Amino acid sequence: MKIVVKDFKMLDEKTYRIVADVEATVLCHGEWQQWQKGIPLVGASASADADFKAAIVCDIGVSLNVKKCRRN
Repeated sequence: MKIVVKDFKMLDEKTYRIVADVEATVLCHGEWQQWQKGIPLVGASASADADFKAAIVCDIGVSLNVKKCRRN
């Protein structure tokens, strides 16, 4: 997975905007076998891979709740 942050800026005092490009490669493999009395009769296997790319824009709100902070 590869994440490249293109932009990070403050929209207001509690909100930030993140613009990022994300790339991911997914690999998978599957196998199936049919057996009878300990003898393999038939089988199949398959492999696949896929590349995904996305451009993401997220607005993130940040706040601090001091009532939930405690000292031990």
